[in-house]
Amino acid sequence: MVSAILDSVALGLGAAVNDSLNRDWQIDSLRELDSAESKLPASPGRDSMLASIEAAWGVQQGRIMTALQSRYGGELKRVKSVVSNLQLRRFGWKLDVAGGTVLDFPRDVFDSAGIGAYGAWLNGGYDARNWSGLGVVRLLSQTGDSGSTSLDFGGRIIYSGWKQFAPSFEVVYRALRGNSSLSERLVADVPIAGNKVLSFTFGHDFGGTEGKLIFLVNLLMGFGADRPIL
Repeated sequence: MVSAILDSVALGLGAAVNDSLNRDWQIDSLRELDSAESKLPASPGRDSMLASIEAAWGVQQGRIMTALQSRYGGELKRVKSVVSNLQLRRFGWKLDVAGGTVLDFPRDVFDSAGIGAYGAWLNGGYDARNWSGLGVVRLLSQTGDSGSTSLDFGGRIIYSGWKQFAPSFEVVYRALRGNSSLSERLVADVPIAGNKVLSFTFGHDFGGTEGKLIFLVNLLMGFGADRPIL
């Protein structure tokens, strides 16, 4: 489908180039006009004559552009529609590094601002056509007198072979001094529009040996082109 449209556009652009080449005499005429303009003697009708020639050339250019748009506008609209809905994915190995900080304002005083927490993430894995395997190493630290530092290790398996939804399962172990815990989550991402996805999360969050039962619903939205997120 895309190949056929691009071939059609290529043929159309080739024809447009040929049309342009067939009008080379007009460009040569303009060059001769520019060269001769400085040699024309000053006369009452000189400026009006040049203005008439330039106006006629502008009308001719407008006709050429209108003809090209009328002839190839349909193909260009089809290409724009296909490209705007392409689902672009990167297959193979990947490695991402990210970090962040939290700025606190005790007692809502600007001068007392300080870093309340910071963290760093290392995400890596492999993306195939219908599945993905990802791993994470994450360092999180809370500052202050009661602050703590934790180190997380985990992984996630995602199956993306269905158009209706993409299920995944993740397990993350949090190493925290005196209180290590495990988080297990089942996630289902459901497309509801071209660039909108509802994400449902079930499982246990961090919180000691028993953990905390969680159920989360997130709305993911894309901006710009109406490309599918999943």
